[in-house]
Amino acid sequence: MELIPAVLSYVHALLITQTTTKAYEDWTLDVEMPTKIMFGIWALFDICLLVAGSVCISVSTAWKSPDLLRDLVINDEEKRAGFVLGILIVITVAYSTFAILRRRAIHLKVLNFTFILLAVFVIVIGSSLWLLSLNQRSLMADLWKEHSPDEQIKIQNHFECCGYQNTTDAGLFSEDAQQDFCLDLDNKRGCMTPIVNFASNYISSVYATIYGFIIILICLFLTTVCVLNERAKEDRFRRIDSKRSVGKFAQ
Repeated sequence: MELIPAVLSYVHALLITQTTTKAYEDWTLDVEMPTKIMFGIWALFDICLLVAGSVCISVSTAWKSPDLLRDLVINDEEKRAGFVLGILIVITVAYSTFAILRRRAIHLKVLNFTFILLAVFVIVIGSSLWLLSLNQRSLMADLWKEHSPDEQIKIQNHFECCGYQNTTDAGLFSEDAQQDFCLDLDNKRGCMTPIVNFASNYISSVYATIYGFIIILICLFLTTVCVLNERAKEDRFRRIDSKRSVGKFAQ
């Protein structure tokens, strides 16, 4: 008679163990899929950031070659800033690969802090270019004076204009530049409007692209926070499973 309660107690304990194990396995299955998707999304944004850094480096390097019209808009300091930004982005991506492969949360927290610093640097560069685009008329007038007559001739031929404002001395027209397109000065417009429009459009495309990097950084920051939360859940349940295994072994 005493055997029956013992058997029932054993069956009850076995059912509870199987139910707990099944619940844990179901949770593990539910966690694995979102975690894999999360890592996939994180890796996609990380690759996008690497592409952004590569673009900065390649474009800044290509811009080192002389170009009369481009050099009207982008100076050497801005080219160096773009190159430095590209290097910082590549370094950040390299550290992100190291951080994501480590289980310690501190690495991902440092990575997110790095994203914030990088975003601030991007905003500073983009904003400086945006402010530059607001003062194109005065800046282009000063640059026009700095260029030699031969360079002014090339600009005049490209935009089909003569002088900066008009074809008078007051309009910053040089008699030495009265060649090619400007050999006949009748009904010729000044170069201020086409030059300013060219510079504004050029700078706008550059700072809009740089501001676009902010979107990638924000997405990476948020997905990194999600990865941190998922790993915290995994670690908590792993500790629970470890305690359960120790308890079973003690029994």
